[in-house]
Amino acid sequence: MNNKNKSIQLIRVVAMFMIIFDHIFCKISFPMQAMIVQVMNSGVFIFLLISGFLFGNKEISDWKNWFLRRLTRICIPLWLFMIIDFIVEAVLWKTFNIKYVFIYAFNLQGILGVNTGGTNLWFLTLIMICYLITPALQWIKKKSFSKNIGIGVFVFAVIVQIILAYTTDIGMVAGHTLSWCVLAIGMYAAGYFIGNSILCDNIGKRRMFIMTGLIIISCAVVLIFNRKFDGQVIYDRIIIYYGTVIIDLWICTVLYKFGQMFQRNTFNKIINHLDKISYEFYIVHGLIIAAITQPFIGTFGVITYILGTIILSYIFAIILNGICNVIVQKT
Repeated sequence: MNNKNKSIQLIRVVAMFMIIFDHIFCKISFPMQAMIVQVMNSGVFIFLLISGFLFGNKEISDWKNWFLRRLTRICIPLWLFMIIDFIVEAVLWKTFNIKYVFIYAFNLQGILGVNTGGTNLWFLTLIMICYLITPALQWIKKKSFSKNIGIGVFVFAVIVQIILAYTTDIGMVAGHTLSWCVLAIGMYAAGYFIGNSILCDNIGKRRMFIMTGLIIISCAVVLIFNRKFDGQVIYDRIIIYYGTVIIDLWICTVLYKFGQMFQRNTFNKIINHLDKISYEFYIVHGLIIAAITQPFIGTFGVITYILGTIILSYIFAIILNGICNVIVQKT
């Protein structure tokens, strides 16, 4: 597998749009908003799973070059965008704070705090953490430990996640507690170690039937617990989290199968184009919402707000991607 696998590209594009719609929907009110936003937010888990899957299918020998490429890909678009963001915040909101220059320069906003236009960029700190542990994951994978040890590590991770859910509220910004972070990094590790079992070319009807059955059971459990335990740790930090994981695995399975079946040239071109700018799309959309589209919801309506956010984010993503490509080619 490689990063030009159309099924993988499709999953990555869908995950990107899920995250963006999560942030769009958070600003408006509609029936079942909380549940829909929760599902959309799970695009983060999908992206981490895909990232782990891609790197798990490579043997990296030159870690210095690998980290340099990852740093270039993450930070050049981030730094360019933040220059614009700082100007907007200083002129429009009069809230520019010099400390954020250093925070975003070192990609530590997920830990040390975010500003208004870069709120959604906390995730870049998390993905950087995942990259930093990748050498350890490769070392473990090369050791070819027994299946029983793998199961033991999985059980231990689940226990740690549950203990953290009950014992601490600390973690990354935007309410991403340590228990959530453990699960998120676990999704990256799952993609790294067993991604080939989750995403493979022989997904058959039996597996689709089993996955669909699991998601039906999962949704039923979530709804039952919601009525009795909503607002409690067991629901908010355990049931919801693992229910989301099951939904994400089902989404990945369906999209991977769809990507195999639907291989028209036009479809491939669209997916390839959106995948190419997906990172920049993610970077710019938060500022677009905060500075341009959200303030005019009352004037132009919700539909215009949603479409305007998507269209403007798309345009600025293309521009940012083009500038970054020029910079990378000249360095």
